[in-house]
Amino acid sequence: MSKFSILGLIIFLLGCVTEPKFQSSQLKDSVQKKININNRIRNYRIYIPENLGTKQNKLVFVFHGGMGTAEFMEYISGFNRIAEREKFIVVYPNGTGKAENKFLTWNSWKCCGYALEKKVDDVKYIQAIINEIKENYSIDSSRIFATGFSNGGMMSLKLACDTNDFRAVASVGGSMFHLDCKPKKSVSVLLINGRKDMVVPYSGGVGTNSLTKSAKLPIEKVYEFWREQNQCENETKIEDEFNPVQYSKTCNDKTEVRLVEMKLEAHTWPSGNNLYLSDESNDSFKTSEEIWKFFSKQ
Repeated sequence: MSKFSILGLIIFLLGCVTEPKFQSSQLKDSVQKKININNRIRNYRIYIPENLGTKQNKLVFVFHGGMGTAEFMEYISGFNRIAEREKFIVVYPNGTGKAENKFLTWNSWKCCGYALEKKVDDVKYIQAIINEIKENYSIDSSRIFATGFSNGGMMSLKLACDTNDFRAVASVGGSMFHLDCKPKKSVSVLLINGRKDMVVPYSGGVGTNSLTKSAKLPIEKVYEFWREQNQCENETKIEDEFNPVQYSKTCNDKTEVRLVEMKLEAHTWPSGNNLYLSDESNDSFKTSEEIWKFFSKQ
């Protein structure tokens, strides 16, 4: 790992602590909400665009990575700008940790940290948020989506396995630990992973910078699993210099499974408002925009 990558990792984690705020003169602020789950007070941030329609709105969840926060994920993803332009509601949930709003994690299979150790029911938490939002806004139940980074990407995939609430999910720098997953319905899945990722290795395993000692599955194996789950018949491959893409469209219930292989990326949200953890990053890939394109087609 280069000294630049180490420095980037340190600054990234410090960013999770200092929680730089999302700022734009053209956007109103997101709002923090609290909710009681199993006698534990949880919180999340929600962004409601101006002039939101009154009928059948789309809802997008964006999950922070391990040791991160909702506010930091709001900052690095820039999803508020897209939500304002496209008129959908975006939610940034907070995981749990020993401190109230620092070093937070999600209980997603064998990862990570406090949430895993305390067996926090994060699936129930997210479903409670959905129900709460539905009480206040008109939501199209067939257009609810989830995305996340690293441990948050894993959480998105877990929701695809354990609930029937989501039409599509997108995992960035995440993976799965096993294939003991029985989706309740066909779900479109987008995987975005870097070849130089030392936290969630593209080829599987633990990773030299991993937060957990549990081995992750190879990303290509996760991709094939979701192709099989959705009974996808055909596959197309795009050989791009930087970001080869594999995708399948002829799947159950008009779903799609797509894998974007980021050849030059390490463990990061490409083109987000954060420092890259690889000095060879290609910033032409706009992660949040690509995720929204994928969601909006479903």
